[in-house]
Amino acid sequence: MASSQFTSRPDLTPYLLHFTKSKGDSEAFDVLKQILKDGVLKKSKPEIEDENDEVVCFMDVPFHALKYILKGSNREQYDRYGVFIGKKLAYDRGVRPVAYMPCKEKRRMPKEEQWRVVGIKSNMADKGIARIHEREWRFKGNFRLPPEKTGVLVRNADDYQKLQEIITKGGDEYKVSPQAIIPLQIVCQGLFK
Repeated sequence: MASSQFTSRPDLTPYLLHFTKSKGDSEAFDVLKQILKDGVLKKSKPEIEDENDEVVCFMDVPFHALKYILKGSNREQYDRYGVFIGKKLAYDRGVRPVAYMPCKEKRRMPKEEQWRVVGIKSNMADKGIARIHEREWRFKGNFRLPPEKTGVLVRNADDYQKLQEIITKGGDEYKVSPQAIIPLQIVCQGLFK
């Protein structure tokens, strides 16, 4: 997996992102803190499919395009908090890009490979859930984050300051020591307060 292609093209990235899911910004911040304490992204069932496999989902979206993912109808899907890791490291640990295909074709795939296939129905785009633009990657099961090779995304500069203080005071309580903490308010050009 050559990394130069990810730094020389604006539509590709050298990292994968995972956003938290909750019912509000304060709860989402707590979810992020727990992820950093445990050092683990917990598996769940994908929301748009009829499958039993539990996976951790990542997306391959450049920072400059996140404002399109995190606003509008996707706002209910993703909180403004998340983590990111290097794509090569993720790949080496078993994270794989999904294959998008019609549901009928997915059912013909070997059962042991279906965890990384997203079944597409013809009416999904009409319902606003055909998220092919996220270029999803998955890991089957819980994913252990690399302790010092993980970056963090927070809502704004206040959250940056708050998280930095919490991690500094928490010391060994946190299994992940972020390599970077980036406010989405800056990345998304002021979209979030």
